[in-house]
Parts: sequence; C-alpha cells; structure tokens
Amino acid sequence: MELIKWRSAYETGLGMFDEEHKILVGMINRLYGALREGKEDQVLRSLLEELVGYTRDHFAHEEEWMERKQYPDIEQHRFEHNSFRSTIKDLNRMVNQGVEGLGRPLLQMLRDWLLHHIQEVDAKYGQFARESELG
Repeated sequence: MELIKWRSAYETGLGMFDEEHKILVGMINRLYGALREGKEDQVLRSLLEELVGYTRDHFAHEEEWMERKQYPDIEQHRFEHNSFRSTIKDLNRMVNQGVEGLGRPLLQMLRDWLLHHIQEVDAKYGQFARESELG
C-alpha cells in the first residue's frame, strides 16, 4: 500500500529532477509499508543510509544545475538542503546508536518535505527554467 502516489503536482518540469523525486516517493512508501507491517526495524537502518546517499547526490545535482543557470534563489535553496541533510544524518546516527521508534517521525518528516519542498520550493526553479527558456 502506498502513502503517496506520484502526481503531476509534484513535477518541476525538469525530468531529471522529477525522476529523482520519484525515488524519494518510493522510499517514503517503503517506510510506510514497513511501519504498517511492523517491520520498521528491518528497513529503517538501510533506508536512512539510502537517504544519506540520495540527499548527497540529488542535492548536488540540483545545486549544480542552479549554479549553471544562475538561479537567483540558490542560497535559500542550499540552506534548505543543508538543513534536511543534517536532520537525515542525525537520524541515521541515532538509529546506529540504537535509538528506537524513529520510523514514524522520519515518515512524517519525509512526507512534509515532499509536500512543502518539492511542491513549493522546487516548483520555483521549475518555473524559473520555463521562464528562462521563453525569454
């Protein structure tokens, strides 16, 4: 069962980033499924490690594109990325130290990130890209 189904509202219009965002949706749905099945412990550690790599690679892709395109809001965007990346690293560290019960807070955080960051913040660079191509 999926918590989030990919919708056009999540699209930036830049296929490479939309595909990477779909990976995040898949991770959210895997965590949701594990929580529903009582298998949080089996997936949480590997999912967090995957998220650490995902944030490193995906954020680097976005920021590199923004630098090339001289995106005006790059510093605010970078700040949000760094904040999210820091939270993921902290959660990963906590899980590796044996802290339990972090699956639901992680799920909520990822869902909120998807709904806010991708639909609002990333949408701005999508709009910027469309306007730049027209002008």
